[in-house]
Amino acid sequence: MAQKRTKPRLSKSRFVAGLQCLKRLYLMVNEPETGAEISAAVQAILDQGKEVGNLATQLFKGGVLVDADHKHSREAVETTEMLIEDTKVPAIFEAGFTHDNIHVRVDILERLAGSKWHLIEVKSTTEVKDYHLPDAAIQKYVLEKSGLKVARASLMHLNRDYVYDGKKYVLKKLFKIAAVTTDIKALEKELPKRIAEQRLVLMNKRPPKIEPGRQCTKPFACEFYDRCNLEQPADWIGNLYRISESKMAELQAQGIDSIKDIPESFQLSAIQQRMRECARKKKPFFSATLTEKLAELAPPVYFMDFETINPALPWHKGMRPFDQLPFQWSVHVMTRNGAKVKHYEFLHNADGDPRGPFLKELLAVLEEHARAPIIVYNQGFESGRLNELAGWFPAYAGRIKRVQKRLWDLLPVVREHVYHPKFRGSFSIKSVLPALVPGMTYTGMGVADGAQAGVAYLKMLQEDTPKLEKKRIRSNLLQYCEQDTLAMVMLIDSLKRK
Repeated sequence: MAQKRTKPRLSKSRFVAGLQCLKRLYLMVNEPETGAEISAAVQAILDQGKEVGNLATQLFKGGVLVDADHKHSREAVETTEMLIEDTKVPAIFEAGFTHDNIHVRVDILERLAGSKWHLIEVKSTTEVKDYHLPDAAIQKYVLEKSGLKVARASLMHLNRDYVYDGKKYVLKKLFKIAAVTTDIKALEKELPKRIAEQRLVLMNKRPPKIEPGRQCTKPFACEFYDRCNLEQPADWIGNLYRISESKMAELQAQGIDSIKDIPESFQLSAIQQRMRECARKKKPFFSATLTEKLAELAPPVYFMDFETINPALPWHKGMRPFDQLPFQWSVHVMTRNGAKVKHYEFLHNADGDPRGPFLKELLAVLEEHARAPIIVYNQGFESGRLNELAGWFPAYAGRIKRVQKRLWDLLPVVREHVYHPKFRGSFSIKSVLPALVPGMTYTGMGVADGAQAGVAYLKMLQEDTPKLEKKRIRSNLLQYCEQDTLAMVMLIDSLKRK
């Protein structure tokens, strides 16, 4: 007699991955070694989520943690069963349940009157998002199938309006609890069908054939992205600036893969048309009015860049969850044509609040030439941080406003007046720089982008980081931020010579 095949094991994370893409689920279960390793930036986000989750449990006094890890799901279920029977336990953290070979862990399970329970999923966000709902739905499904009466299901998240006093978190104000019992009802009805669909896929010998698309990055970047999205040539239609999914599909239906092959009758934006012409002529575009625009920049001229982190939990007085905390800046100054640029920098690496020293030292440099333009790349970011600093330090608000009036954004100038096929549809300075200034790149740097800078800064602050490592990190951070402002110096110089 043939032995009955065990149903493929599912979990909350696997189920949610399967909703995003069935191929991702298959690879996650059957070929996990082919996925990309978790980056330091992603790991920092995961660690932050764990910190928020642990803090949330403090709202439920007397609650008990089920500390069995993911490798000991049976022990987690057994411990949870004992805690459910103990009516003196008001809440259970990381409660484990298994039904039909589907295992879930519940962030917070609050005991209610009448042998009923309140399921709470904790998220390190400031609002409930649509993709959060399946998390709660699959948990409620497994709990109820396990015989538990779940009266309510909620998502607990951070309150963006909460202002930290710099002393102690007021947890009842820091967190919000949003009821989602009604919101997940439609999902609950679909669960048996979705579960069966996922298991059918997992029992196949090969992953399902699914074309790359929005699901590769939404709601989360897939760890198997590179496996499905092979590197494409620079003139691939997917590189069209801000191309919509519908237009991409329309071009593919016509058998068009190259930007240069897009017919004149196909509706494109001005930038997309420019890209098509560059692809056809195989040369960059520089507008006739670029020189006139750059003529606005008579020395002295500043070049400025900020680095920040945005911790989920506010670090200092006056901050809210996910406020940007500026910790580093770089400024280059060109006093006259042909003169060697001067470089100034700031990197806070001591305990305490970086905002005051950051601002005071920055103003001291910027006010030396009080009317000189300050070039930035994406003005909204630097100006936004200055707005926040003005709110935290109102005595400096007037001086900050005068600085903001001097900001000169290089990003829209490049976007409106320049295009090079090597941009590949991106106007990020990381894409623009090597195309227009050959030999100048971020490749190989110890810190190569803003996300890495934030992770590096956090590591530099940690007490257990060795002194030599802290010194190396500091050097990498200074080199990276200096590169950002030097990049603008070199870009302006390159564009003026076109």
